[in-house]
Amino acid sequence: GRQGFKAFCKKSGQGAVPIENAATVGAAVEALKARHPAGALKVCGVEILTQAASLHTCPFEGPTAFMVGNERGGLTREQIEHCDSFVYIPQFGAGVGSLNVACACSVVLYQFSAWANSPGQGGLGFPEDPKPAMAKPHGAGSFAVGSPRPMPPGSKGPVSEADVATGIS
Repeated sequence: GRQGFKAFCKKSGQGAVPIENAATVGAAVEALKARHPAGALKVCGVEILTQAASLHTCPFEGPTAFMVGNERGGLTREQIEHCDSFVYIPQFGAGVGSLNVACACSVVLYQFSAWANSPGQGGLGFPEDPKPAMAKPHGAGSFAVGSPRPMPPGSKGPVSEADVATGIS
């Protein structure tokens, strides 16, 4: 594989996670599987293929490494050959069949995390990490948040101030 990062990645990502290089996809998969008991780690490709399962069904079976392709062509044949299973991200509408690779990876990892943290649901049963204590609040924690605006009777969702003023709900 390619060594190093593009310049825009070095600033925030380099050094945060240990990185190893492998000459081929097969060598990378072998190195990952060698860190687990024989047969324990599965490689799941994220790709729209006939045999791919919907991510909504949580088709995971234990420790899993995910393989994602590039945004233009998806997984290569070599990558597909090294996957044990495949998932796809269900999307609404027929106009788009792909996502930015970072976005797709985030969605898949979140779904896997929810599955892995769910005891009794087939997950790995790992407890969720505690919410981190913030030394200095930021975002919504950095300003007072009032109570939510009451919903008008019969309303099924958020209503803007203009709607409330005009009586539209």
